[in-house]
Amino acid sequence: MRFSLFLCVVVVAGCERPGESALWAIEPTGLESSRGGPVELRGDGFLPAGPYDFDRPSRSVLTTVVSAAVERGDEWIELVDATWVDAQHIDATVPPGLAAGQWSVHLVTPRGVALVLSDALTIEAADGGPPDGGELDGGAVDGGFDAGPCLTFTFFDGDGDGFGAPDSGALLCGPGRVLIAGDCNDVDPLTSPGGVEVCNARDDDCDGVVDNGVVCTDAGFLRLTDLSGAGNDFLSTWAWGPDSLWIAGGAQLFVHEGDGGFIDESAGCPQGMNSVWADSAGRAFVGGGNNGVGRLTTATRGAGCRASQLVSEPVAGMVGFASADGGVLVEIVLRNGRRVSWDGLSSVQVKGSPVPSNYVLHDAHGSSPDALYAVGGTTGSPQRPAVFRLEVDGGFIAEPLPTQNVPDGQLRGVWVVSATEAVAVGDNGLVLRRVGGAWQRIAPPTRANYTTVRAFSVGRFSLSSDVGSLRQWDGQWTLRYTDPLPVRDLTAFDEAHFWLVGDRGFISHGPLP
Repeated sequence: MRFSLFLCVVVVAGCERPGESALWAIEPTGLESSRGGPVELRGDGFLPAGPYDFDRPSRSVLTTVVSAAVERGDEWIELVDATWVDAQHIDATVPPGLAAGQWSVHLVTPRGVALVLSDALTIEAADGGPPDGGELDGGAVDGGFDAGPCLTFTFFDGDGDGFGAPDSGALLCGPGRVLIAGDCNDVDPLTSPGGVEVCNARDDDCDGVVDNGVVCTDAGFLRLTDLSGAGNDFLSTWAWGPDSLWIAGGAQLFVHEGDGGFIDESAGCPQGMNSVWADSAGRAFVGGGNNGVGRLTTATRGAGCRASQLVSEPVAGMVGFASADGGVLVEIVLRNGRRVSWDGLSSVQVKGSPVPSNYVLHDAHGSSPDALYAVGGTTGSPQRPAVFRLEVDGGFIAEPLPTQNVPDGQLRGVWVVSATEAVAVGDNGLVLRRVGGAWQRIAPPTRANYTTVRAFSVGRFSLSSDVGSLRQWDGQWTLRYTDPLPVRDLTAFDEAHFWLVGDRGFISHGPLP
């Protein structure tokens, strides 16, 4: 397969040499802290680029993904929904809640050129009046769009859940404005007057009462120690019910269901198990491998593992989906990026092409068979993170990642919320989320090496680290649990039933506080 970098813009007579990239202005130049709002970045040379496949032109993809942020001192805030418009314009949204003062604007173009506009955006305090001296009556400016003749009283919806922040009401219309207020947390799309209350010590439906109408069976995380011992370094877990889960690691495989304790189902299982997924009936799909050989098998309660099938590389990650015939189809990604679709019964067939040889993958997840993402990084020095979007036929597309303030290292875990939304975590405090087609970096709580992530939305997710911590993001970071032993994986049937596993048989269970 031949690839060549497509670096020209098609005009009537062919291709012309593009001008240098430049960032000239941001419009509007001022916003109110409590509102934020849409902005437009203006400049030149915001031109797309990407791999062009001369053998299969239909698979060529021109990259138009951009990344934008504002910065002031040690504060770095990613702009929401940064979108390429054309060679001179980028649209984005400034989130509400920025501190008053002057902020510099950072932009990474589709070709990876980093541009800075120093002290270009003024954020005014909530009581400082409309930005840029606009008036709220007649042609006011709010978040970069003209109210014009709009006479409807609307509210700014920062998280896109259809409910606006109560203090953002104005006679304005345009992107990001909604008719209904009452959102008590406008950075979390799972929290609103239309939200569903779950046991998580939060007011999910914005009625002023925490956890009303739900039964919280646990008071907090409970550390379980009955599986501790040499060889029980757990690497993967998957829950198919509130108290039903499989745990795998090395040569050990355990199942837990209800109050029946943990049962050893390692009989017949291969060495090097590192991935497990279970269907709704409790059948486990198990993967692993080492020394350039991968292994796949299934396991059932009371019967242990079936005979293993061999594949060309160790397993990086797996996730299953309901198939058209009423069964289950598990999508398995190998460490070199090749892919297996398996029903657990037939012989496995490896398909697709490997990613470049200087990359290695560590995890994969998807919301459907055609919305699958794999994460890892380069193996050279320095190591750099990487995300690949995997296609149904086995092809792959390298996802552009932010270049500003991204540490060296590799990505270790990923959770896909939808075809366009995902969260990935990795070494040296790297936390990324994919929103509106672009990956954005979230400033981490620490520089720990994050091992795995479970997302309920791109606005609410939990991640664990090799220093034994569980942290939650819902617009801000909260430490939920710590342990002396590293956490290698986490699973959650829902927010009331979290399970953490790690080294030396470490297992912890509880609701997300």
